[in-house]
Amino acid sequence: MKDTTTGNLLTCTSSSTSATLKKGTGLSGTALGSITKVSFSDCTGPLGVTFTYTSHGLPWKLNAVSYDSSTGVTTGTITGIDLTLSGPSCSADVDGTGASKDNGKVDATYTNSTGVLKVLTTGGNLHFYDVIGCGFTGGINNGDTFTFNPTYTVTPKQTVTGS
Repeated sequence: MKDTTTGNLLTCTSSSTSATLKKGTGLSGTALGSITKVSFSDCTGPLGVTFTYTSHGLPWKLNAVSYDSSTGVTTGTITGIDLTLSGPSCSADVDGTGASKDNGKVDATYTNSTGVLKVLTTGGNLHFYDVIGCGFTGGINNGDTFTFNPTYTVTPKQTVTGS
C-alpha cells in the first residue's frame, strides 16, 4: 500500500478476501461478483509503526469491463471500497471522493489459467481523508492518493469469458 503523493509505503505481509461470482452465461459485467470480506495482516509503515486496516462498505463489487480471448484475461474494476487505517496516534479513511462515501475504485485483472485476481496500481480513485496525527516521515495527508496492489488466488479457479 502506498501514499503516492508522499511516497510512504504501508506494507502488509498478507491479505485475504472472500467473494462470490454470479453463475451463468450472457451475464452483464456489472456487479459480476461481490467481495464480502477483506482483511490485511501485519501492516507496518514508516519507522516500523504498526497499522490495521478495517474494510467498510462491503460487499465491494467486482465488475468485468473487457475480456481478451487470446490471453484469457478479464480486465475490470472493484468498486465500493472504503478502508479505515489506524495506528498509534494516527488514523485515516481511504475512499474515492470523500470519507465514508463507499465509492472507492481500483482496476483489476483476472487470469483464467492461473486463477489470479490482481489489483492494479493504476486506474483507481483512492485518496486519504479525515487524516489525524499521521505526520511521520513525510506523513499521510488529506487528499493524498493511495494505491494498493494485492494479488489473490481464486479457489476454485473460475472461467470468465466475454459474451
